[in-house]
Amino acid sequence: EILKIYIKFDECVVYDAEDCNEKICMHVFAYGKTEERDKQLDTNFFEIGLYWKKAVASLYKSLNAIEVKRHIAHALSVGILGNIQESKNLFDNLLKDLNENYRKINLNKITFALTHLLSLLLTLSIAFLFYFKIQGSAAENIMFCIMGSVIGGYLMTTIGSSNFLFTPEATLRRYIFYAIERNVVSVFLGVAAYALSKSGFALSFLTQIDNVSSYSALVLGLLSGYFESFVPSLLFNIKDDLLTE
Repeated sequence: EILKIYIKFDECVVYDAEDCNEKICMHVFAYGKTEERDKQLDTNFFEIGLYWKKAVASLYKSLNAIEVKRHIAHALSVGILGNIQESKNLFDNLLKDLNENYRKINLNKITFALTHLLSLLLTLSIAFLFYFKIQGSAAENIMFCIMGSVIGGYLMTTIGSSNFLFTPEATLRRYIFYAIERNVVSVFLGVAAYALSKSGFALSFLTQIDNVSSYSALVLGLLSGYFESFVPSLLFNIKDDLLTE
């Protein structure tokens, strides 16, 4: 990146660049401008222009656009200076790598999303089976809290999935494990949230009344699952309160 241009004529440019250091504080570019040379450079660019446009249009497929731009600049300069075939090969290899990495990233995203959805459905199915057996008992509300928690966790993960770093290097097993782990964590968060509320340490108004509404337990579960730091924050607050007493 050029930071400052000091001199600019038809045949030379003197400028400061981003990579300057104490030993090299200025760059000089001279090229002997001629009409014949300009026509040749334009012809070379025309030969590789389509490859360059495809590469620039594919930048969104990369996790590191700056590094890809450097490869594009190198391939472009090789072609403009006259080595057309080598430039085309560089662009072809770059596009191939970009497309392959993009395919792997999308496969990882789909694998994670499907695994998380299946894990959610399995957990809810098991919870419903237990619900019919324990219906009317004190454990009924715990089951509602767990169901709310896994649903809240699924919503949080789905809505925030754009912030997750999906990389082409990671294997599918990693994302399968993470999806299952996220669902299991939601179950434990639901149980912990209900226990904290029932014990009177936090949000006790949801569970301390005589006839606890199943909807209250469901809301408590949704909060604990959707807001990932909800239960950990409560635990830390309780710990601080106990230490100060």
